[in-house]
Amino acid sequence: MKPCRTAFLLGALALLALALPILAQVQGGNLYGRVLDEKGGPVAGATLTLTGPGAPLSAASDSHGLFHFLGLPPGRYSLDAQLSGFSPFHYGDLTISLGHNATVDVTLSGIVKEELEVTAASPLLDERRVVTGATLSQTQLAEIPTARDPWALLAQVPGVLLDRVNIGGLESNQQAAFVGPGSAGSQAVCIVDGVTISDPGQTGSSPTFFDFDSFDEVQVTTGGADASLPTGGVVLNLVTKRGTDQLRGSGRYLVDRGELPLEQTSMQGIKAWAAANPAKLREALNSNPSYVFFRELPPAAEGPPGALGVPLTAEYSLAVDRRFVPLGAPVYLATTHPITEQKLERMMAAQDTGGAIRGAVRADFYFGTGAEAGVAAGRMRQQGKMWLMWPRGEPPPRPD
Repeated sequence: MKPCRTAFLLGALALLALALPILAQVQGGNLYGRVLDEKGGPVAGATLTLTGPGAPLSAASDSHGLFHFLGLPPGRYSLDAQLSGFSPFHYGDLTISLGHNATVDVTLSGIVKEELEVTAASPLLDERRVVTGATLSQTQLAEIPTARDPWALLAQVPGVLLDRVNIGGLESNQQAAFVGPGSAGSQAVCIVDGVTISDPGQTGSSPTFFDFDSFDEVQVTTGGADASLPTGGVVLNLVTKRGTDQLRGSGRYLVDRGELPLEQTSMQGIKAWAAANPAKLREALNSNPSYVFFRELPPAAEGPPGALGVPLTAEYSLAVDRRFVPLGAPVYLATTHPITEQKLERMMAAQDTGGAIRGAVRADFYFGTGAEAGVAAGRMRQQGKMWLMWPRGEPPPRPD
């Protein structure tokens, strides 16, 4: 085995700087626009602020009045424009879809006191993208009678041919083989929320089955797909439902209001504050409008199942962003224990993922269950290093 060494920082639970990404990713949607005055002329130097999933983004219009925001996560956004000498502009309902482009015209009027707000829907025509296929919205998924699996939906897309007709879900216990215009079934690509999950052991198929009710949108591309994808076959892109509220950590809320010093914002510190300030607890909880839903499992001798479908092992399993770290990969960890400060050096396995684990420099250390594990996890703020174990002679992981 050949170790690939990289440094990392453990924080929250654990932050790891990991290897280069290995999975192709549809980067998201894009927003293009132009800023015009009341006579239709371009306006340069206007400040555009886009607010939605993630941190607010800013841009300025160029000499032709043009601006853009690229690689946006799917969701709802609002756009504000400001320039000295013009009234503020607000567009309150922009929808960005995965793999699509949205366009908007910003019209700034002369100096007046009121603010211009646009409430019209985003244009449905994507003028910048030439593709073939179909996009099925949540309304269509709910109301059009189907066998309620993604492969049955492919039968509705022009140019896609399947090897079976799924009537009443009788064929839903197995994946259908399909081909598209000018492509073989082995060239198909399966994507969930922009991340390629195609089964490497059986090209063109999905490694798993899906809960049909979890889909917000299903996009099928038969031509003109994103150039970063490994093949040119049919692309089945499954966009899952999600909340539009953004995560606002309770620790940051308490620090910003002087309730807790930064060094005490561990899980234990926040719990102690909540016990001592019951009258303020509801306000602190409501400061974060994002919800996470869990499924309760019956007690078992083994740990909870991870993304690999196998039980996690206390102090030997890591949760990673699998766009950058292959699940199942062995990694060697060198850090210190958050309680004893003694050396913590051992081989670990990347076995899980998480909604808050985003990017190549983040992974969570699984301490296990129970009070003792909770204390350790809540205080994990260690420096350390990690080595990714990779077969000798094989090229290191790189983006497709």
